[in-house]
Amino acid sequence: MKSPAPLAKGDSGRSSRGAYGTNLFGSSADFSKFIVSIALGLGLGTAPLYLAECAPPSLRGALVNTCTVMVTLGTLFAGVANYGVSTMPPLSQTGLRILIGVQLAPPALMFATLYLIPER
Repeated sequence: MKSPAPLAKGDSGRSSRGAYGTNLFGSSADFSKFIVSIALGLGLGTAPLYLAECAPPSLRGALVNTCTVMVTLGTLFAGVANYGVSTMPPLSQTGLRILIGVQLAPPALMFATLYLIPER
């Protein structure tokens, strides 16, 4: 019986590869997408539930549906923005700046109107 080849220096013989020779996540970007997907799923399940619990009975359906429509429109706008940026010349930092600027607009608007919310 032939003995196995000696291990290279620093090689423990263990592999991070799965049964079929691939990593569970192909790259760190795939792992990040996995984490974002879980967080997004939890948020999309929790926000309408919270709205339904807090809203008066006459407004529950409208608020939950509005929340769902806004998330869907946000996803659509993100896809359109990503497509628009992908058509820009490579090595251009303009696309990144546009995406970051667009992401800063809704929180800035929310912060600016925060003081208009009445206290109970």
